[in-house]
Amino acid sequence: MIWGNDQLHPVVEINARKTMGWIALEILKRRFTKQTIALSYLTKSNLNSLLPDAVVQKNGSLIHFSRKLVVEVLANKSS
Repeated sequence: MIWGNDQLHPVVEINARKTMGWIALEILKRRFTKQTIALSYLTKSNLNSLLPDAVVQKNGSLIHFSRKLVVEVLANKSS
């Protein structure tokens, strides 16, 4: 947090590579244990997104997101 002009401002730092790597490993461990997967952040895809496609604002209007976070199964692992 940074204090300035009599206001407290949040400062956020995200390590995206570490965070997305951890998310990929958790998804693999929980949902795709016998498969090889790829996570992608795409502008257009027919695959289902892991995140919502839109959100509703307080005034009722929709904000649509331009990208999707998708999981693609690349291969099945043999036992």
